[in-house]
Amino acid sequence: MGILSVWLLTAILAYFLIPGLFANTEILYLRIPIFILGLFYADKVMNNSPLTNVEILLLIAIVVLKVAFNRVTMIPVGGRIMATLWSFPIMFAGVWLCKNFLVYNNYLHRFVQWTGSLSLELYIIHVSLREVFNAYNFSMAIGWHYMVMIVITYLIAILLKKTVTNIIKNI
Repeated sequence: MGILSVWLLTAILAYFLIPGLFANTEILYLRIPIFILGLFYADKVMNNSPLTNVEILLLIAIVVLKVAFNRVTMIPVGGRIMATLWSFPIMFAGVWLCKNFLVYNNYLHRFVQWTGSLSLELYIIHVSLREVFNAYNFSMAIGWHYMVMIVITYLIAILLKKTVTNIIKNI
C-alpha cells in the first residue's frame, strides 16, 4: 500500500508541476499501476475478502484522478469510448468461449494459462505496438490489421519474457 501511495503522490505532483511531461507519460502513471493494483487485489477478489477503508479510498482516488487527468491525455475521450465499445463484443465472445469450452478443451485451457503467464508483457507490448501501428496508418478497426498486431504482440511478448527470465537467472 505504501508503494501505491507514493505512486499516487508522484502522479499528482507530475500532473500539477509538469503537465506536458505528464501528458506524454500518462500510461506510466495511470495504466501500468492499475495492472499492478489488479495483481495486488487478485487474492482478495478470488477469496471474496472485504476491502479495507484505505484500499477503498485508494481505488476512489484512482478513479477520480483518471477522470481529472483525462483532459491532458493524448487520446481524445471519444476515441477511447469507441475503442472500448469495439472491444467489448470480442471480450464477451472470449469469455463465453472460455466458459463453455475451456473446461472441455485441454489445449485451450493450456493456451489461456500460458497467455496469463505473459499478461504483463502482452499488455506493455500491445499498448506500445498499437501506437506504432497507428503512426503508420494501420487502423485497429480493420480486422486483419488488428490480428497482425496481435500476432506480433505475442511474438515480441514471448521474446521479452524469455529475455527477462534469462537476465533474472543470471543475476
